[in-house]
Amino acid sequence: MNWVEFGKQTILDPRAAGAQLVRMHLPRDAGWSLLALLAILNGILYWALLPAEFLTAPLDGPVALTLVVGVALLLSSATLTLAGRMLGGQGDFDTLLRVTIWLQVLRLVAQIGVSLLSLALPPLAALASFAVGVWGLYIVTCLVTEAHGFSSLLRGLAVIGLSFIAAVMFLAVLLTLVGVTPQGTI
Repeated sequence: MNWVEFGKQTILDPRAAGAQLVRMHLPRDAGWSLLALLAILNGILYWALLPAEFLTAPLDGPVALTLVVGVALLLSSATLTLAGRMLGGQGDFDTLLRVTIWLQVLRLVAQIGVSLLSLALPPLAALASFAVGVWGLYIVTCLVTEAHGFSSLLRGLAVIGLSFIAAVMFLAVLLTLVGVTPQGTI
């Protein structure tokens, strides 16, 4: 498979790309390895790009950020699966893991591109970041809709909304358990 062409298809025709992603076979070990690699790459990128004020203990290094990203990716796959099933979807965890991994690859490429653009043309980078965010939500909605076999994008959007609420609640509890609170560390 030509991944660059698949990336273009995902941007230009996300429903077709979603259907192809659902049919794609990815061995479970490869999925876990890709998830770990993406968590590491994102942890390093966040550590390099986030302001120092944000990086307080225990989230002050790339290892901690990698763990948070890894948990968030797993949580996304699980909540997208469960929320979709609650709404009558057919997607399983492996399918939603593939969707999450592919979305994360696209997001990582976009984030690097916007970061580089911000070095040369900050106002244009802000506009590009907004456009990527809006179109990215459409892409996520299309891929989740296809992963669950829904005919309506509204159902896919509802899955994303339910998944987001569940993930925020889980991460709030998790971060509190490791000592991160709104007032700072415990």
